[in-house]
Amino acid sequence: MPQTANTITTRIDSDLKEELHHLADAERRNESIVANQSVKHLTAERRATRELVELGMQLAEQGASSIPAEDIHSWILAEDDTALSCLPRP
Repeated sequence: MPQTANTITTRIDSDLKEELHHLADAERRNESIVANQSVKHLTAERRATRELVELGMQLAEQGASSIPAEDIHSWILAEDDTALSCLPRP
């Protein structure tokens, strides 16, 4: 059984509206369909991120081993992969 569609009204930047229009044209689809797919993917991504954060918090509360924040920052700011050596192997 198909889901019932609901109408929402939202404001988006004119650049984004133009990009949506071009994308829908290129895919020969309705802008509404492309926007609906975009919202669906964004909500799924946000839900998955939230679930991973919640799992991480649960593991931290249970005392699971973790990587010190300083090591993560060093790795992110490193110009090459040598900083990876400070991170534990799985």
